[in-house]
Amino acid sequence: MKKITYHSRHTLSASEMNAVNKLIRSCSEHDKTHESIDLSVNSAYTFEPSIKLFHTAKSGKELVGIAALFIPTPDEAEITSFVHPSYRKKGVFNNLLTKVKTVVSAYNIPSLLFICNAHSESGKSMLKNKKIPYEFTEYSMKLEPGIECQPKEISLKKMFDKDIEELITLNVNIFNGSEANARVLLENTFKSEGKYCFSFLYEAATIGIGCLAHTHSEDTAFIFGFGILPEYRGKGLGKLALCKLARHIHLTYNKPAGLEVNSQNHAAYSLYTSLGFKTVSAYRYYRKPLIPVS
Repeated sequence: MKKITYHSRHTLSASEMNAVNKLIRSCSEHDKTHESIDLSVNSAYTFEPSIKLFHTAKSGKELVGIAALFIPTPDEAEITSFVHPSYRKKGVFNNLLTKVKTVVSAYNIPSLLFICNAHSESGKSMLKNKKIPYEFTEYSMKLEPGIECQPKEISLKKMFDKDIEELITLNVNIFNGSEANARVLLENTFKSEGKYCFSFLYEAATIGIGCLAHTHSEDTAFIFGFGILPEYRGKGLGKLALCKLARHIHLTYNKPAGLEVNSQNHAAYSLYTSLGFKTVSAYRYYRKPLIPVS
């Protein structure tokens, strides 16, 4: 077996990302997990562009392992890792994790959030052995074209980077987060190709926001950053707004609308299922604190 070398990058080239996708396919076929993760988006959303997000292991020229970070805010770092079946239990993942911890700790990020396909027995076993506790599951859902509702009461207004201050205020009021984190997320959205933000209007009032991501290579256009202002909740407007955005995707791209939802967000999950969204995959999240909580 050739010597394994380790490398860290801010971003990956197209050829390097092709090698990553090939590795993911090999792991998916072996583990029967039907992976749907796209790591190419990680570098589009990072609160600090200088962070090295991609940590790889190579045997000669062959990519045999990767640990990729997704850090849109400094509150936590999500980690997704794959190791080729022939190179497991050889210390590859531990070495990748060491590199990840070094990078994350340098920015005082308080915890790592490990992502594991719900059907990956090897992944779940590894996290259990490391005594990293499970926290929640995130469901990936999809709505096929053909929904019948026509929410004429709701209209979409496309937003642009000149509207970012308004969007930041809406984001903070909807999600109760920090202005700094909202700014980073929205600035990165407007810098990214194929990503758009909308506000929802009801009786001439802005009631919420929603964004979408679309690339020609993907078979689904994804909704993210969707939310309704607190004073307009509980009136059925969230369902109408989501329906409006899904119909926009169906009519504009002739593709299903996709989104992700935390298993702990029961209200959102009920909303999505009531509109007809179906769960297509599930990923379990496990948290490891890196900085002691004072």
